[in-house]
Amino acid sequence: MKDDHEERMAQLQERLDDMKKNMDEVEEELEVERRVKERENIREEIRKEKAEQRGEDYSKPKHSKKEEKRDDRKAEKKELFSSRSDDDDNKFRYDDFKHKDGKGNFIDSIKPHLTLKNLITAAIVIGFLIGLAFLINYVVGMTSIYKTNEGNLTAIQQLGGDAGKQNIDTTTAKAEETKTEDNKTTTIDTKTTETKTENKTSSTTTNTSSKTTIPPVAAGTPGQLTLDFDGVGIETDESKGYGRLLRIKYKILNKKSDVVKPLTIEYSVTEEGIATSPNKFTLPNIMQTLPANSEVAWTIDYQSDNKGTSLSTYADTATKLKVTLVLRDSAKKELARAIKEFDV
Repeated sequence: MKDDHEERMAQLQERLDDMKKNMDEVEEELEVERRVKERENIREEIRKEKAEQRGEDYSKPKHSKKEEKRDDRKAEKKELFSSRSDDDDNKFRYDDFKHKDGKGNFIDSIKPHLTLKNLITAAIVIGFLIGLAFLINYVVGMTSIYKTNEGNLTAIQQLGGDAGKQNIDTTTAKAEETKTEDNKTTTIDTKTTETKTENKTSSTTTNTSSKTTIPPVAAGTPGQLTLDFDGVGIETDESKGYGRLLRIKYKILNKKSDVVKPLTIEYSVTEEGIATSPNKFTLPNIMQTLPANSEVAWTIDYQSDNKGTSLSTYADTATKLKVTLVLRDSAKKELARAIKEFDV
């Protein structure tokens, strides 16, 4: 604010200097014009005296008559618009206008008002208006930020409510699944007891065929949920003069006998022993329910998941990066973890 005020004062001072220079030039022109008129009057007196000496009638030139008429008009206008003395050179005079098509010089008209006091007052007023504009802008900006934060808080509260509702729904669904499985087990045990002596071979064949309908997964640890890197694992770029982690490719393998429901995946990068803070992303809907003995692959991409920026940056002199992946459910419980060191 102080710099703006000083800059404004400097601009006003520069304008004042220019106006003083222009007024000096106008005064010089007026002085030249006055001297020319004096010389012309002297010449007229000389001509008049010579004519009287020769006994001739002296008649003034046409341009002299025009000037007299113009002077008369000036005098009339001076009486109408000004009551100041003609001898006071320090005050405003109508004759100081440089007439051109009946219009005066604007600089000369404002010259009496260009005082140091008026300039300081104008600078203070302008500074006050600029400060008021900055204050209004600040208040509007803070109001906008407050409304944005309020909206974010409301969204977080809504998400928290949805997450709690989802947890309740998940618990209810698990209870219903457990109840259904218990009922099915009871029914199967009853039927097995009734038909054990009659059709044991047929029941065994049916159970075997139902188990082989689920396609097996080639990779993964039997009976566990496994998280692993897919293919090359990561993609990097060092064209910006520093290293950038662009993509992380991973896959989830469910070798359990029941459905698994992961919700989020976290990644962190370690460079030369220094680890970054974990970044958390919500899994796509297709990955939030994994049937038994199933496999799904996905990619964390900087364009879609990280809003167009790199997932992480590192020094172009780095040779190795260690990437850690953690899979969690809706209760933030860790389901699986994968750690691998890559050459860059």
